[in-house]
Amino acid sequence: MSRIALIRLLETFFRRPWLYLIPLVLAIGLAAFTVTGSEDEFKSGGVVSVNSDTLLSNLSDVTIEAPFTFETPASVTSRRINDLLGSTGFVLTVAEAAGLVGALESGVMTLDDVRTTVSAAPVGDALVSITATTSDPEASFRLANATIDSFIALVVDDAVEQSRSAAEFYDDLAADYQTALAAASEDLDNFVQENEAPVIGERPIDQLNAIARLTAAETFAQDQFASALAKAEEARLVAEQTRLDIDQRVNIVDEPGLPFAPEPNLRRMVLTVLLLVVVGVIGVLALVALAAAFDRSVRDREGVEARLAIPILGSVPIDRSTTRRRRPDRRRSSGVAA
Repeated sequence: MSRIALIRLLETFFRRPWLYLIPLVLAIGLAAFTVTGSEDEFKSGGVVSVNSDTLLSNLSDVTIEAPFTFETPASVTSRRINDLLGSTGFVLTVAEAAGLVGALESGVMTLDDVRTTVSAAPVGDALVSITATTSDPEASFRLANATIDSFIALVVDDAVEQSRSAAEFYDDLAADYQTALAAASEDLDNFVQENEAPVIGERPIDQLNAIARLTAAETFAQDQFASALAKAEEARLVAEQTRLDIDQRVNIVDEPGLPFAPEPNLRRMVLTVLLLVVVGVIGVLALVALAAAFDRSVRDREGVEARLAIPILGSVPIDRSTTRRRRPDRRRSSGVAA
């Protein structure tokens, strides 16, 4: 910044300092109002351990591995929790588990309030901290607990949903195969009863062929029924193995506790005041710069040289004392003329 511009800014400011200090005064007033009107906040949180591999997954055929990534399990899990908090369904589940449905229905609390009070952050590579901060210690405790429980339940449900669906599919298929097996057995029994074996000799060849065909149909239906039952049982076993695997992958290390004292807010208050003061100072500087930019008056020798782009050879000084002595004569002369 040139010397002329700096002098011009200072002259602009000191001509009406009370006007240009209005943004700073307003910022200080807003900071004081914010600090004095802030409520105490109570924070409750728990720590969840997340592992990418377990002994059960190595011993069994259950594989729930994520794609290759450089991110740690804690960072992936914390990001997923924060993403889930942006969805309406998960937030409603958390609110219901925390017993805050009545507060939501009455308008005392909104879904956005739940989203802003709950957060997750990685602590190392395998630990995730889930916290809730509100003005009510009981609400903070219940929200932290509800978030952890809802997330673990969601992870388990997502992991076992495919196995559960497969088990239900094979159960329905086994019921159909059982009906077909019963029908095949009944057809075979009815044919044997209607066509009794002769006392002497063997059955006719057509009866033997029919019995063989019905027996094969019964055997086929029985194999289908047994296969469906085995696959349904295998799907249920995989679901249970998956559930146990998730229990080993995701478990609560530190459960949330009921906060008995509010969070220290001195640091937050100082940061708020400093931020608002900086905003006020920026407003003052912007206002002074704007006023100086629109001020086209010439006040000194440098201003004349900059405006006219010609050098000044000399200047006539003003005798301030003579000017002060002549001012009463001007007023007196103006009064006589009137």
